[in-house]
Amino acid sequence: MPRRKACNDEKSWLAILQEIRKEKGEAAAWLYTTALRGPDGYGVPWCVKAIFTGPLRGYKGFILAVADTSAYHWCVKRPDNVLKAFRFLMRRQDEHYLKHLISVWHVLEPRVAKVLMQVLEAKRRGKTLGLSDLSTEYTRAVAKWLRRTNALPEENKDE
Repeated sequence: MPRRKACNDEKSWLAILQEIRKEKGEAAAWLYTTALRGPDGYGVPWCVKAIFTGPLRGYKGFILAVADTSAYHWCVKRPDNVLKAFRFLMRRQDEHYLKHLISVWHVLEPRVAKVLMQVLEAKRRGKTLGLSDLSTEYTRAVAKWLRRTNALPEENKDE
């Protein structure tokens, strides 16, 4: 009997990295590894790394003190944590972290990148956003990626 393929939320960060490198090459692997780090600076709420970096870090891929996929699952059960993380992105002057997230999600799950692009565009234009709707859309798109067995989208499936 063939063994069931692991879903993305069951993979380690290293397994995800190897899959990206094999399918998309070094440039895509670099995008992934730079997004694993999370935002720099003091005063970054723990839920920010859990919500935005946790899904990318895989299951138990790092020591327990660092947010991983299990931390993400814990945080999304509390919508106030997700909103807090999105508010952090909106208030943060530095766009560096957000750009890394957008870049890697373009490779992994474009729907997630689209949500994060809306945040970036709103920041640049000084507009306010309905963060509740965006955060819900984000968690749905990430959940879709976490349930998939391929880290990368299956392109040209119908051909």
